[in-house]
Amino acid sequence: MIDALKIATEDLYQTFSKYHLPSSMSGCPCCVSETDVSTLHSKPLRLLSGEDISRYAWKAMTTWGSVDDFRYYLPRLLELASTGGWDIDNSVILGKLSYGNWKSWAISEQENISNFLKSWWEYEINFIPYFNPDLLLDLLVHINDLELMLGCWKLESNSLGFRNFIDLIEDNYWDINQENRKFKILTRPQLNLFLEWINSNSTLLEKAFFEFEKTNAALSTRISNCLDMIDSKI
Repeated sequence: MIDALKIATEDLYQTFSKYHLPSSMSGCPCCVSETDVSTLHSKPLRLLSGEDISRYAWKAMTTWGSVDDFRYYLPRLLELASTGGWDIDNSVILGKLSYGNWKSWAISEQENISNFLKSWWEYEINFIPYFNPDLLLDLLVHINDLELMLGCWKLESNSLGFRNFIDLIEDNYWDINQENRKFKILTRPQLNLFLEWINSNSTLLEKAFFEFEKTNAALSTRISNCLDMIDSKI
């Protein structure tokens, strides 16, 4: 899945290579300084750091540049977002996709973005420790297929995906099942699907509990707590 993300990233660069470095970009003089502009043009696209491009990420299309300018920078923006290459919240760049109305772009561009977002999610949920509900919800807006996203989640007991499954239940099960504040963008059918998926995988938790009972007491305790939450529906 790491390789899949790398391939999807390269596909983005290839697909959007038809857009060229803008010689100039209109920008609000109150928001965009000459230093901001020179920094953005100081390096080849792939070498721009998060610090170099972060200001543009915030201002893209709203007060700095056009949609075509954004498409030129998009591969680097998404690459940095997916690899933790900056301190900007991922919702910023994903929100810019919505602002740019990417689902009206050329089919090849839409397909490559969709494939990248799916690969990003697979990488995040299976290789990055600690479940991030905000990223799931931000990506769901664009992928628009919760069942597909849950299907990407690897739950072998020795996997990082399984640890993230435990994080999900410990920190979010009550909210999904009862309160629905953090997950309020989910429709009732999506919430039901999410709960059904969690509950249907409780047998994996039971097996893992016995697997780790004598070798990892802390983990087995966490698993037991998750099972109690599911059993009591809280």
